[in-house]
Amino acid sequence: MGNAPLTIIDLTTKKGAIVAPRRQPSTLRDVARLAGVSPATVSNVMQNHPRVADATRKRVQDAARALQYEPNPLARSLRSGRTGTIALITPGLQNAYFAELATELIRTANAYNRRISVEVLDGDRQREESILTGTWTSFADGILYIPQKLTGREIDYVLDSRAGRRPPVVLLGERGAGADCAQVTYRNSDASQAAVKLLLDGGAKRVVAIGPHERAGSATPRLEGYTAALKQAGIPLRPELIRETPTWHRSAGMEAVSELLAEGVEFDAVFAFNDMIALGAMAALANAGLRVPDDVQVVGFDDVEESNFSVPALSTIDPGKAEAAQLALELLDAILAGTEPTNRQIFPDFSVVARGTTLASPNRSHAHD
Repeated sequence: MGNAPLTIIDLTTKKGAIVAPRRQPSTLRDVARLAGVSPATVSNVMQNHPRVADATRKRVQDAARALQYEPNPLARSLRSGRTGTIALITPGLQNAYFAELATELIRTANAYNRRISVEVLDGDRQREESILTGTWTSFADGILYIPQKLTGREIDYVLDSRAGRRPPVVLLGERGAGADCAQVTYRNSDASQAAVKLLLDGGAKRVVAIGPHERAGSATPRLEGYTAALKQAGIPLRPELIRETPTWHRSAGMEAVSELLAEGVEFDAVFAFNDMIALGAMAALANAGLRVPDDVQVVGFDDVEESNFSVPALSTIDPGKAEAAQLALELLDAILAGTEPTNRQIFPDFSVVARGTTLASPNRSHAHD
């Protein structure tokens, strides 16, 4: 009978009424045909993919409205085998850097019509392993992972021990280098060298480096950048000016600078391995009656929001958090589509952000190929 009109009989009155046939729902192919584009383009528009030309997006949206097309997310996920959810594994959210990076990732994922599900590690190695192997990540299309305790080889071992498939993984940051995973990592050595040069350009001669001395992660290349900047300037490396801290927290920076002052060590600048350490260092200098930047210049790393509200505002390095989030999502999307290798490494650009705690005014942009 197809779409022929139907006669509905009311059994109480024995009277009939002719009603129009139920309209068959429009399909994605119908929209593509009307808009003059491929079904794949319609799918990208429906998923709010950012890399669709505005004119094409409008044409598809107009066609969808004209046909009263309504995407079926459940059917789409069943056909593709994807859930639209990405698992984010992060060391924590109390640390301002990780909280801001997670915010950037969630904002970027929204542009791809994806959801982010977050799991926090809190420094627990066993928890980190169980999250990677457990059912929590099995529902996700892929994993964005900021390792905290595991090395690259350990990450591979844990992922290979999973029951079922090994999901696509994009590592964020330096820790985990060597794992057979894609990775978006910062230019820590180059950026740190630029940070120290900012201090030297402001007249500093005795620059303190403060931060953890971890073998893995960002601490080692940041120390390398510090050393390289001094060497380039012809300034000898003085071991007493390198201070190891147990943590990345404000208290560590405050304690390190307080010890330097108590020991009578002379210094005129501080390079802190992150903004939290830098803010703690500034508190210790203020307690000692020293002025920043007139007596001691200070520069941090990460450009967390709080750094713009210290007094004076903290000079720092923006490692490229927003770009890293964009690149990580694009890379994971490309891996899922099969257009990128699963072990590609990408480096976002960094910028020197000169504010009130330094005396020089550098070229703020440091883009790299």
